[in-house]
Order: sequence, then C-alpha cells, then structure tokens
Amino acid sequence: MRSIFSLEELRRRDFLKTLGFGIGAVALDTLGGFPWAYAQSSKEILLGTPSPARPIYDLARYFASEKILKPETGMTLKEKTFRGFVPSFAAMMKGEVLYSYQTLPALTRAIKQKFPVKAFADYAQQFVFYMIALPDVKNLDGLVDRIKQGVKSGKKFKIASHSPASQTQIAINKILREKGVNPKTDVQIVFLRGTPKRLAALKAKNVDATVIFASRAIENVMRGEINIIAKMSDFAPKQSLILWVATEETLSKRPKEVQLFTNTMVRGYREMYRRDLDELAEFAVSQKPWRKFKPVKAVRETIKAAREMELWPVNGGMTEKNVNTALKFLVDTEFMKSDAVLPVDRLIEPKYRDQALKELGPG
Repeated sequence: MRSIFSLEELRRRDFLKTLGFGIGAVALDTLGGFPWAYAQSSKEILLGTPSPARPIYDLARYFASEKILKPETGMTLKEKTFRGFVPSFAAMMKGEVLYSYQTLPALTRAIKQKFPVKAFADYAQQFVFYMIALPDVKNLDGLVDRIKQGVKSGKKFKIASHSPASQTQIAINKILREKGVNPKTDVQIVFLRGTPKRLAALKAKNVDATVIFASRAIENVMRGEINIIAKMSDFAPKQSLILWVATEETLSKRPKEVQLFTNTMVRGYREMYRRDLDELAEFAVSQKPWRKFKPVKAVRETIKAAREMELWPVNGGMTEKNVNTALKFLVDTEFMKSDAVLPVDRLIEPKYRDQALKELGPG
C-alpha cells in the first residue's frame, strides 16, 4: 500500500517535532513511503516502545507476554525500543511495529495532522511520578514553606523536570499549584532529561527537589537516600493517561490480532491486582529491566503502590469518561489548549475493549 502522504508533505508537518510532550526526535527521511511491511514473525507481536526505561506500568505487559500469551499460543509480545515517542510513532506508521503506546496529547496532535491512527486500549490510567527531596525535607508542606521563604528573600528554589511539557512538568505544576506555589514565578525549573541525571543533581544538592518514576523513588527511599514528599496520583484523577495506538489500517484489516492483543493485555492488567505480591515481584526481578533494582523488596513495594493508585485499567479502560477526564485535566493544567480537544470518537476505537470485556467478563 502506498502512503497517503508524500515525504515532502510530511516535512511540512510540525507534528513529528512536537509529538509525545517533546520527547525524542526522528529523521523524517527514515519515514520513506510507509510500506506497511509489518516486519514480524507469526510467533511475535511487535510493539514500539519509546524508552529503554521500564516504569512499573510495563510490568503488566511482561506478564501478559510470558505468563499468558506464550504458554497459550506460543507467541510473545516483542518490543522494539526507540529513543522517544516520535520515532516509536514513526516506526508504527512505517509498518515496522504493529502498535505503539502514546500519550493523549500526542494522539490528538497526530489526528489533527491527519495521520490515520486511533487508540484501541488503555495502557495506564494514573501518573506514576513521585516528587522527591533529600531526607532533611520531611514532607511537601516543608518544601512549600522553604519555597515561600525563598521567594521573600529573593532566592528561588530549583526543581528538576525532564523537559518542557513532559509528564514530569505536569506533575510539578499540578502539585505546586495545589499548594499555592506558582511554578512559573516562585521556583526555577531545571530541565534534566533522564531519571539518573535528576537523581544525581538532587544528591549533589544542585536542585532542591525533582520528580521521578515511583519505582526509582521507592528504591532510593529504601536505601535512605531521598524522601518522597508527594505522589502525583494524589493530585490527579483516574484517566486515560497512556493509550495503545494503531493505524486505522491495522484496526480494520487485522482485527483478530488486535483482539488477541487486547484480550491478553486486559488479562495481564487483572493479574496485577490478583496475584500475590511476592510472586509478582519474583517474576519482575527475573526480567532484565528489573534485575538491577536493589533492594529487591523495592519492586514488591512498587507493585503494591501501583495497585493502590489503580494504575492498570482492570476493566479495559478506554471509556468515554476516562478520555474526557484526561482531556479536561490537560486543559485545566494548561498542557492542552481547549481548541485542540477532539471528540472522543475521533480519538478511540472502543470495540476491541468492549469485545474483550464481553469475552472475559468484568474484572
């Protein structure tokens, strides 16, 4: 199938420069003619992931692949990792991977730029970020008091974010505003891409606080190195935060594969709540991304925290309410303009989720 866009048309689009909260970049020449190659074997479903980092929400996918799909069908969910959301999306459009997960603003921008894509399942429905500080800061109120005292004396406290308009930036802005701090005027935001860089800056006292994934925060707390002062899940409603996305071509011409994937993931999400915590932690630390976590107990406590925040969409997510909640939250927090919002039916294709719930029953 030939692409509906020429390379010249794609070059005129600014979407690929801004997709995914500004994370990553892609050489547009790699997009070629969108050959829809689907370079995968019959034994694997190839997924595009935007980072080698593995936040806790990825555990359900590992479990679904190794404990459900592989034993029952001989297939696995194999990932191809890219440096950012943009190249992951580009690979999906090119046909190198079947699915990609994306943020709702990224999906909205893609559709407004006339890319033929839709979301068909939820991936995560809560922010997995914690705000942290050094142990001498006991809680969020303590940090806020220091910030306000600094404003009076002319000293701005530094808080590290991943990048402008990133999910870490959303978390910083939301948490501080809820406590009466203006993140634009009362603090200095320092941009450091990558959790290790932000942690290192905090420990070196180059910044006063930062926001990182819950898993890394819990790990460092157990080593006595930092203190968790706020959880973004306490400040944000449950919503369609990250979504599985496919091209309309895939959704219409490969429905059995899409349904198989959706059913498998819904079952994987449910197991994150049903399985014994120690069993899940043991499975997690047997996987490459988690082996380096020390102490191992940190993995167990991270899974427990994810359950408490209702991270995984046990009933498939993808409800109109969840999507609209996400859109409203993004507008309220000024990370999406109201005129950028699209009707839900242009963003999602719920039939695969609905069919999964029909076949599997409620969670």
